[in-house]
Amino acid sequence: MAQLSEEHLKEMVNKLIQRIEVEVPESGDFNRISEYIDNPDPDRWSNVGKYSLRILCYPSEVQPDPRIRYLEIAAFIPSGAYKAEFAVGHGTKEDILKQMKSPEFMPTIIDGYIELSRCLEDFD
Repeated sequence: MAQLSEEHLKEMVNKLIQRIEVEVPESGDFNRISEYIDNPDPDRWSNVGKYSLRILCYPSEVQPDPRIRYLEIAAFIPSGAYKAEFAVGHGTKEDILKQMKSPEFMPTIIDGYIELSRCLEDFD
């Protein structure tokens, strides 16, 4: 099975880590922060235009603990009109950063992006 380019994904992960360290407070609301890369393997996944990795917080009606953040991945069709997405982590800012810096994170998101790419095959 084809693998997504780990080099491109690491660059996106590292950019988001840097932004989280500076832009995400320990508690309370903040604007969603996203990083994107163009599909690094268009020969294998021609149905995908971009991949994203983002951190966000939910409204207090959904998540009453103001310290909890969510980490999500998404794949977009080339036109950007449709996407597939799911959460790959949640916890405090410290928990999220620890997860993103762990050796297990890259295989987790690679597998996730492959699954999301398969979800978009019908939209090609």
